[in-house]
Amino acid sequence: MCTVTVIPLVAGSVPRSLGSAHADSTPIIRLICNRDELRTRPKAQPPQRRMCGEHAAIMPIDPASDGTWIGANDAGLLVTLLNRHRSEDASPSPAQKLSLRSRGEIIPGLLRHSTLADALASAASLDPQAFQPFRLLLLCGPSMSDVVSNGGAIQVGAFQSIKCPLLFTSSGLGDERVESPRRELFEELFSRNDNPVRVQDAFHAHTWPDRPHLSVLMNREEAHTVSRTVAAVSGDAITLSYEPIGGDTPEAIQVARLPIKRVAACR
Repeated sequence: MCTVTVIPLVAGSVPRSLGSAHADSTPIIRLICNRDELRTRPKAQPPQRRMCGEHAAIMPIDPASDGTWIGANDAGLLVTLLNRHRSEDASPSPAQKLSLRSRGEIIPGLLRHSTLADALASAASLDPQAFQPFRLLLLCGPSMSDVVSNGGAIQVGAFQSIKCPLLFTSSGLGDERVESPRRELFEELFSRNDNPVRVQDAFHAHTWPDRPHLSVLMNREEAHTVSRTVAAVSGDAITLSYEPIGGDTPEAIQVARLPIKRVAACR
């Protein structure tokens, strides 16, 4: 259960705190992921550095799987995962669920690769029946693709250049139930031609007082938004800013920066 947005950035739209005097350090893509989880889920650990094959990577860690829902490597790959809850998806029985692997294992395996093409090929080779349904977003600089599993088959999307704000969202209540209201809000906010960074931040902090269960900053009896991760992608580094949400006391935002050794090939 997550809401992810991706926006392209142009000169003048980036706060000074996210850039520097060096042109290659100015973000060209900004991704935000609101992570929604059950209240019984163990608290995640902030971004840490790990080795994925020959590549250094940064990612927050889910203690339940020792995996993650978002991560980046020093080849310039950025990957995030959303759970899928659609009516047409395969629905495993309670007994089958016990034998399924955690979706948190997927991203560390993909961050072993040096190119976006290789990471996509690896994702396409996953056994869809080994995991509950998911959607992966794989980014390399201003280019991206996605991989969707309905629990029975895997489909790889076409490469696309990120030229406008993009939204991806899911919910344990059913993806169809939250898609329309969240997308209407998304399009309304971005139609105002305001600073895209401020608009993106406002979208991910938005709650409808009368519909908190459908909100981007979600809250319902059994689940809520537990964190917000901002990924800023530049020509020479990827930065993850991780903010825990919903605790009894506010927690500091923790930042991890990973220099890019070479930009991964996008084709």
